[in-house]
Amino acid sequence: MHSKRLDKIELELAGLRDAPRGRKPGEFERLARKLGRYKVNRGKEPTYASPTVPNLGSPLSIPHHPTLKTGTALNIVNILQNDVDLWRQHLDQNEASEFDASGGANADDDADVG
Repeated sequence: MHSKRLDKIELELAGLRDAPRGRKPGEFERLARKLGRYKVNRGKEPTYASPTVPNLGSPLSIPHHPTLKTGTALNIVNILQNDVDLWRQHLDQNEASEFDASGGANADDDADVG
């Protein structure tokens, strides 16, 4: 996962948030897969679990109706936006640890300044 890909996903989520009425489940399923979630057989509705790294939290159920109700669509958008935020945190932590491993300043040096 890269920052540019997350930016594109965020733009799609913003579009879904701005116009949530009459959205089809496939739109949300596609975004869930883009964020690394995978389909699992559990419950009545199609459910998407998160990868172990980063742990995106609990499984996400996306009802398979012709169109989703506005509230349901907005709830799914909020969960997917949270996934984007968790991916960004994960990427930031990896970049920081790679910087530390390459001989850069570590967080302990910054804490002593002040």
